[in-house]
Amino acid sequence: MITTDADTPRQSRWHAAFARPSESLHHYLVPGEDVLLVDEPALNAFVIEELPIILLVLIAAAAATVWGQRSGHLPVVGVAMIAVIIYVAYLRAKRWAQQYTAYVLTTTRVMRISGFLKRSAAWIPWVKVTDVRFEASLMGRLLGYATVYIDSANETSGLAEMKNLRDPRGFYLMLTELVQLKQGPMPQTQRVQLHD
Repeated sequence: MITTDADTPRQSRWHAAFARPSESLHHYLVPGEDVLLVDEPALNAFVIEELPIILLVLIAAAAATVWGQRSGHLPVVGVAMIAVIIYVAYLRAKRWAQQYTAYVLTTTRVMRISGFLKRSAAWIPWVKVTDVRFEASLMGRLLGYATVYIDSANETSGLAEMKNLRDPRGFYLMLTELVQLKQGPMPQTQRVQLHD
């Protein structure tokens, strides 16, 4: 296929419209800004969060199928199978939406870019970050995912949590280091003596 210069902007817009945020970061950067780290919601966190409902749906579908076959109510079996298919499609769509979320650390700010049908970007410059918290459940610690919370001087930024990161410790450490570099170290103070 021969491409002309007129086709290139259209193809570029088409690609940008459907690209995952991590693939189209250059659209959100200002001149001189570099990407340092990109993370996304972890698959194992998604599975653990959805597991109770997955088990409930599977048990209900199995019970409906067994009862429908034994009692001769085959439409119940069909409805159970359709319900499972719909639920699997719902789970896939929910996970797909998570795959269109990127948490980004750059040389000037922290960003969350998300959405497929409606793309949004929220960011906080390093100088406005006031607090960083790290929270990991027991399963998160075992499977290696966690959530990092960011508080800022601008509470209306819309960016408060980086949920279920795949590399939470690396993200947290780099985030803390960048905040410290931008805000400067604490001034030297005299040590408090606790014992006589």
